[in-house]
Amino acid sequence: MDHVTLTTHPRFVLVEPKPTPPRVGVSYQQVCPVNAELLLRQALASPVVAVDFETRGNDYSLPADETYIVGVGLAWETGSCYLSMSDISDTEFHQLTHLLTTHRGLLAHNVYFDGGWIRRDLGVHSQWLACTYGLYMQCASEGWEGQRWGLKEAMVDVLMWQDTNETELDNWLVENGYCKQNKSPEKGEMWRAPPNILGRYCVLDAEATYLLYTKHLLPIVKRFPKLGEYHRDDFLPHVLVHIDQKLHGIMTDRQHWQLYANELATAIAGSETAFRQHDKVAPFISEWESQKLNEFLATEPARYKKVKERKEPPRLTTKGEVSKNWVKWKQLSELAPEESKVWQNWEARRQRIEQGELPQYKFNLQSGDHLRWLMYDKLKNKVLLQTDSGLPAVSEDALQAMGDVGQILIGRALKVKELSYVSDYIEKTATRSTIHPSFKMPGTVTGRLAGKSPNLQQVPKTRGALSGFISRPGYSFVDCDVNALEMVVTAELSQDRNLLSLYGPGAQPNDIYTFYGSMMAGIGPKLTSLGYDPYNPVKEILDATKKAFKKERSIAKLLILSDNYGSGVKKKQKILSLNGVEMTLREVEEMHNSLLAAKDGVLQYVEWLKDEWRANGGWVENGYGLPICVDEKYEKDLLNRVVQGTGHCILQLYARIAAEMLNDAGVEWYPIVMDWHDESIVEVRDDQVEVAKKIMEVDAYAELNRRLGGTCPLKGSAAVAKTLAGIKLEE
Repeated sequence: MDHVTLTTHPRFVLVEPKPTPPRVGVSYQQVCPVNAELLLRQALASPVVAVDFETRGNDYSLPADETYIVGVGLAWETGSCYLSMSDISDTEFHQLTHLLTTHRGLLAHNVYFDGGWIRRDLGVHSQWLACTYGLYMQCASEGWEGQRWGLKEAMVDVLMWQDTNETELDNWLVENGYCKQNKSPEKGEMWRAPPNILGRYCVLDAEATYLLYTKHLLPIVKRFPKLGEYHRDDFLPHVLVHIDQKLHGIMTDRQHWQLYANELATAIAGSETAFRQHDKVAPFISEWESQKLNEFLATEPARYKKVKERKEPPRLTTKGEVSKNWVKWKQLSELAPEESKVWQNWEARRQRIEQGELPQYKFNLQSGDHLRWLMYDKLKNKVLLQTDSGLPAVSEDALQAMGDVGQILIGRALKVKELSYVSDYIEKTATRSTIHPSFKMPGTVTGRLAGKSPNLQQVPKTRGALSGFISRPGYSFVDCDVNALEMVVTAELSQDRNLLSLYGPGAQPNDIYTFYGSMMAGIGPKLTSLGYDPYNPVKEILDATKKAFKKERSIAKLLILSDNYGSGVKKKQKILSLNGVEMTLREVEEMHNSLLAAKDGVLQYVEWLKDEWRANGGWVENGYGLPICVDEKYEKDLLNRVVQGTGHCILQLYARIAAEMLNDAGVEWYPIVMDWHDESIVEVRDDQVEVAKKIMEVDAYAELNRRLGGTCPLKGSAAVAKTLAGIKLEE
């Protein structure tokens, strides 16, 4: 099929922007109304009610005297209003609580945020109908460069309001001194605004949420029944579990992190010393620093102040006595010259430079310009990677191909990054012994989560960092990891014969890299030389092959992983070169072609996806039946988007099944990291660990496979430990 340009509204694909102004009239946008009881009764009778909280602070895991709800915005079928918590009556509070805890049609733009306050303050989860942020991102998952899915963006981009609702509130913040140094409003202080200002802002947030759902997102949900089912049954329960996770938190060992931070600092200093003293590097660093010093020395100012020349007066007076003027002149002329302040400051700076106290005169290992000068201009490394601006790269990938010098820099950079994480953990546990990570749900265009404060999705996978996350006394962590989730999903969707032999019914234990490597030109004969048969693997022969041909298996791994992201021959050659494997373009091309031949079923599925994407005008359904929008420039990433999105849907379903089974079995459990790429971690009482482990590893997977009804069974591997290091790291 010929390539066609995306049709209507290519920025949104499924979400149709159209003018949807805020509703006005006597029943709408009422701020602190005198008839609040009547309005709350109307809202309770409405099938859909949008909720928006204004709060002091944004972390509901903190005590209620530090963070609390300031006001509530509501919008429903026939009205909208704002209620200030400082002015609300007992009767109105009771009605509001009843609405929030019993109504079955509640909306929020971010259920993870608004639902968290209800869970903390009222002790229950609301019966949410929808999270408009989650639906909006699902239905407009790929729009344009820098697209965002916040409510403010939706006001302008989708509802087509002339502006957001921020102007009046922002002006009040600035006028009252709640602003940053650049005079922009300090949003963290908006809770201080009076009800008439904050209320208008909040009620319009609720109004926008209501209109976004009812006028724009609900038609899409009706068009894709599976989307509505998924959002109700899997996504929202997953959000509620993560609210509980944030409130529960993870116990920490702060003392361990403090000791480990000192170890990292010492190791970083040692790496820097090793680098500076390296025989290939030391002369050039000395050259660079000498040049900088010489440039400074060349700026030396005059040392002494200029002395005004004075003409010598007559020595004697007319009476023959020594003249006082001459005596004064003599004293001044014999004084030592006075050093200038400018020179004294220059000299003090020179001494500090020579003592190494001024970093700008030392070669900076974290400066891209300094490293480019050293690694390319002086050490003459080949330019294999470039930055977006076209400069030779000094990233970890680029340094990988630069020998032992590059390895020292990589090791140091990793430790510097790890220390930043550990230091953040130490700071966050200064006043409490638990860490309460937050999540954005969803956080990526494929539906995966993004983490923050701290980002557990990117925690350093080292024993030192992970050992600081500990289970509570009398409890243990139980983790279950989905085995080869994305590969199983790819096999299921594509029905590729080779993937089915690896992951399909009756598949024997194998190794994917040895499997495909045995079919590649160049390395295949070696990987089969000991008798390895990819379709009938024998454990002893497979183990011997992996041990004897580590280099060949490593090459296969690099090619397979890069191929998953649609890399071509030149890209594959570059990746091999960066990892110390030099091959001609012809050799790489032969390996590339043989790999493509071994993935024929996958390639056919990719072509089918492209046909569907073009026919639909920019979207395809993932394996779970959910629409995924993909921009034209990411067409080659279609398979990866579909597989990742499908895999995450499956993980959410698994987490729900495991939670249901743990509850039914009477297990006392708490969510720790329920969504960690392809695994789930819970905290369980020690005397119930074995029950929980069996549920998560055996029973939940049996039920998961039954519900999915696929041909490729998913399997899990469970582990029990007292720290996250015991789970995330192999012994």
